[in-house]
Amino acid sequence: MYIGRFFLINTLNPKKAKVTDTEILIDNPLSPYKDKIYLIFLVALALFGVVFVQYFSTVPLYYKEIRDLSELQIGLLLGLNGLVIFLFEMPLIAFAERKGWSQISSVIGGLILTGISFIFFFTTQYTSFLIVGMVVATLGEMIAFPFGNALALRRAKLGKQGAYMGLYSMSFSLSHIFGHNTGMQLVNTFSYDITWIFMMGVTLIALLLLFYVKKFLKKENDLLTEVSKT
Repeated sequence: MYIGRFFLINTLNPKKAKVTDTEILIDNPLSPYKDKIYLIFLVALALFGVVFVQYFSTVPLYYKEIRDLSELQIGLLLGLNGLVIFLFEMPLIAFAERKGWSQISSVIGGLILTGISFIFFFTTQYTSFLIVGMVVATLGEMIAFPFGNALALRRAKLGKQGAYMGLYSMSFSLSHIFGHNTGMQLVNTFSYDITWIFMMGVTLIALLLLFYVKKFLKKENDLLTEVSKT
């Protein structure tokens, strides 16, 4: 189990995302703390992170305590996540780019898939559904995190990129701090089922925030298009 968890964390940790762009200095750079839409985006990503980190903490415990899986089986499930990413992440990103999926739409789609993956925990009769749920969560991570990083980097070019990307990394750090503890406290106080329902509720809140960001970005892009035509 620990080997699988190590593989999962080191493969999926969004803070390991590589940024290859060099910082571009502009006149009158916008502070990320004054960029309302960017802050809302980061709040949504932090909530996404709270949901996602359950696969590092409460989910393995659920596999052991409720589904009676062995450490080997749990390790294989977590390892499956990393394996799918290793094999399919780059082709999936290339496919999304060819299809012209916007970055914010990809993040929304990934969040939806991750939220849906918790539904499979309620199918107690069939252990095979745990595999399906893990694959669905993996697809969500593969779509959301790379495009989320790209969107943050693109937005960072409005101001000091270091400050923008520092806040981006901080949002995931906060999700790790609060996500693990929140999940564990919910399981201890209530139950696993209540915890999954709560996480799906958090997913819904994050989705609403992302849809707001998407609407704002569309208006912003339309305005820039009109200005460029004049």
